[in-house]
Amino acid sequence: MHHLNQPLSPEILADHLHISQDYLLHLFSEQEGTTLMEYIRKNRIEAAVNMLKYSDFHIQRIAEYYQFKTQTPFGAVFKRYMGMTPATC
Repeated sequence: MHHLNQPLSPEILADHLHISQDYLLHLFSEQEGTTLMEYIRKNRIEAAVNMLKYSDFHIQRIAEYYQFKTQTPFGAVFKRYMGMTPATC
């Protein structure tokens, strides 16, 4: 959770944990009932909601902070999880 604003991927995490990527993905899905990347995206969006509500940062800045290349994919993922756009949050 403390690294949601940093690049995260199965490869990076498996390397950090000194386990194979396949084993990490299998174990994570088995334990959490979702994929690793889906879990990361969901938690990034939840953290972004707090920033949108309690900071003066622009949506683009928050999107970049949470590793979205542009505001467009951020908005799409945000809407999928939150049922609204970042601007209406």
